[in-house]
Amino acid sequence: MRGLLRNNLYTTQSSLKTAILINLAVAICMVIGELRFGNVGMILNMALGAMGTMFVTLPAESLKKDAIAKWNRFEVTMPVTKKDIMTARYLSVAIYAIIGQLCLLTTVGLVMMAGAELNMERIAYGMVLAVVVQVVTPALMYPAIIAFGEEKVDVIMMTTMLASIALLVGASVVVGPLLPQKEMSNVIFRIGTIVVSILGLIVSYFVSLSMYQKKEL
Repeated sequence: MRGLLRNNLYTTQSSLKTAILINLAVAICMVIGELRFGNVGMILNMALGAMGTMFVTLPAESLKKDAIAKWNRFEVTMPVTKKDIMTARYLSVAIYAIIGQLCLLTTVGLVMMAGAELNMERIAYGMVLAVVVQVVTPALMYPAIIAFGEEKVDVIMMTTMLASIALLVGASVVVGPLLPQKEMSNVIFRIGTIVVSILGLIVSYFVSLSMYQKKEL
């Protein structure tokens, strides 16, 4: 399975490096902006969500390249199980999400070191948005791709990414008014959102595995 995981990362290494470099460039620009002009907090809040979504496209890109190279048909003939193939795909998602969050945390840390006064409430929301999009999008995407085919990967990826954002916004609108107006309530909501998203990814893994094992390739 290590070979499968290595292949998934290899097919996206160029885009992964680009995403990391862009995040680094944004961080440097934010630091320069804070030192020269100050008050970059509002821009940073908006940038975090956009920066986080850059890593969402990587699992879809891996599937697309595998389909073009016919790797998805070749890998099932190798001495690996379909469970190994699906596990490698979901582990890739976890790796991309971790790298994405490390990039965002690095950006926030550098801007804070430059002396920026940040609204941590909004920063936290931006970080949670990034986590939800990075986790929920592939959780919805993989079963859909197995059901409808890898040739529709771009449409499915965009649809599921918008759906993941809509789910977070919807949860905020529905659950938010029910919570006491206390800082701890917001923290609990955000932690709960992340936990539910991760649980959703785990459930998605078993759903995708069941569908993949039944699918004729």
